[in-house]
Amino acid sequence: MTWRSLLISNPAKLSLHQKQLLIQQDETYQVPLEDIAVV
Repeated sequence: MTWRSLLISNPAKLSLHQKQLLIQQDETYQVPLEDIAVV
């Protein structure tokens, strides 16, 4: 079930790894793809 909306307001590198979206800025964030409704 999707329930997250992501807003990326600063430049970031996006990539996929093991069914997760990686968002790399000063820090790295991981979000499971199955949770994402809107980017």
